[in-house]
Amino acid sequence: GQAYGVSTTSGNSSIGTRTKFLIGGGTFVGWIKRIQILPLALNTQQTLNLAAGPAPVACWGDSLTEGTGGSASGRYPESLRAARFPGSAVYNGGVGGETSIQIRTRALADPYRKDWTTVIWAGRNNYTAYETVLSDIAAMVANLGHRRFVVLSVLNMSNGSEGTGTAGLTAILRLNDTLAQMYPNNYLDIRSL
Repeated sequence: GQAYGVSTTSGNSSIGTRTKFLIGGGTFVGWIKRIQILPLALNTQQTLNLAAGPAPVACWGDSLTEGTGGSASGRYPESLRAARFPGSAVYNGGVGGETSIQIRTRALADPYRKDWTTVIWAGRNNYTAYETVLSDIAAMVANLGHRRFVVLSVLNMSNGSEGTGTAGLTAILRLNDTLAQMYPNNYLDIRSL
């Protein structure tokens, strides 16, 4: 076979190996704790899966997922990664202001993360379009091809405009009740936490 590079090694193998690689005119010098030798070049999907770790999660949603107004460490996808999936990637697919239609369009257009465990938080920005929100979430779930997903409930505004007795809260509760019925084992009522 063709030689792609040479290496010189020293160090304590129990804590890592100090290695110098000369590869294609470039040099890498550093400590290597673990290495995986791959037989061939990887395509985009294989590269993403390798980098994503053993249990990657894709979070799709609007500004609530994106974390608008919060610190990077306070955004729920980052908190989820740190608390439950520290060795894996957690993709933050939140875009502020998006409706369930736009979230669905982005999720269905992404060929790389459909095999990942998925969190869907859609409908806040168009909850009055009841049938649309339900069909958009159903399309995202159907696109996954697995049962490792959770659908989060739609929240009402905390400023009182969608409080008890308002049309807004009535519409949100109706939507959430239907989502709970559609996904009894994959639905989380965020409002109850």
